[in-house]
Amino acid sequence: MNRIWFAIFVLLALGIVAGFFSQTSPTTAFAVNLPPVWDYATDDFVVNDVLVLNLDNAFFDPDKDLIAYSIVASENIVAGISENELVAKLNTDSGNILISASDGISTTVHRIILT
Repeated sequence: MNRIWFAIFVLLALGIVAGFFSQTSPTTAFAVNLPPVWDYATDDFVVNDVLVLNLDNAFFDPDKDLIAYSIVASENIVAGISENELVAKLNTDSGNILISASDGISTTVHRIILT
């Protein structure tokens, strides 16, 4: 009879210890998404003919999420995005472009100036 009680006690103790080791850490229970970050050396670009800027080199996501881009250009700029590259042509002396970088959860908007 003592062996049965000892076996039950050992199994119960092992179950309790295993339960403690399988607990989810409180720090991983609520994952925080960090937004994309502008990480380029400058915000000012001198455009002789056409500006081509690889947006994957200009932004990074701290969570390593994929980033989708969109732009809004001032009236004197013809601009678009092709395969994550910003292509822009300036029609006057200066203008600006707002670049939105979204990881699907958070969005960062950054303004660049073209002269």
